[in-house]
Amino acid sequence: MRGSLGNVPWTRFWIPRDTAPALGDGGYLVDPESDHGKAANAHARTLEQLDETPCVALRGEPGIGKS
Repeated sequence: MRGSLGNVPWTRFWIPRDTAPALGDGGYLVDPESDHGKAANAHARTLEQLDETPCVALRGEPGIGKS
């Protein structure tokens, strides 16, 4: 499964820290792989897409599923 880690059944997306993600009504990321999400979250990338990036840091509040 593209962009997944271990047995997590969804794709994780990385967003630049200076870019606000487009969120849906429930507060979840608008799927960057959907038709609307491709435009709304054009800056979102999977970890595989960042493979050539020299340095990537994951930031966020404690307990939100970064590990």
